[in-house]
Amino acid sequence: MEKERWRMLQSLFRVWLIWIGGFYSPTEDVWAWAGTNLPWEYQYWGPGQPNNGRLQNCLGLAPSTGFWDDGKCDGHYIQYICERKTFYLTEDPVLTLAVEASSNETRLICAFIFNISDVDFSVEWYLNDKVIKEDTLINKTEGLLLEKDITLLKQGDQMKCVVTPCMPGNCSMRGSSRESNVISAKIQEYFDVRENGRLIKY
Repeated sequence: MEKERWRMLQSLFRVWLIWIGGFYSPTEDVWAWAGTNLPWEYQYWGPGQPNNGRLQNCLGLAPSTGFWDDGKCDGHYIQYICERKTFYLTEDPVLTLAVEASSNETRLICAFIFNISDVDFSVEWYLNDKVIKEDTLINKTEGLLLEKDITLLKQGDQMKCVVTPCMPGNCSMRGSSRESNVISAKIQEYFDVRENGRLIKY
């Protein structure tokens, strides 16, 4: 990890020690990142650390000094830091209009492409720039808005969807949003013209 990144993390927390994903394996006598055996490219131990005192086998960051320290793995670390790949949509969502053949019901379909698995999605449906519905999709890349969820549209009303990837089970932690194309409502009028009871124009 670069020194600049640790300095940024130091500014985010105000506790004694933050677990940053490293641990000590007494059997192998090595410090490693949890879930890996990769060697560390960067170390920033404080003076005299690690001292392995009292079974201190977890790697922590001390915000007060910015140095690494070893500590117990027994729940003292109320806060922790994890790193994962940035999640984002590779393209803007595509909004289309479809009619269900069996029910003749109109629906809007918001389809999108994604770059990584294990992510949920928030889909917001907009009518004239106002959110009318929000869905959370799990293992899906297509949202549906049914006719019953839409108020009676007027000429020129505009619909769009906005898709935001988010952490699984916690859509308060979000990536970058992308907006779809806009679909505008058009009102069609039909005239029934009859002559002697016979339909001649529709």
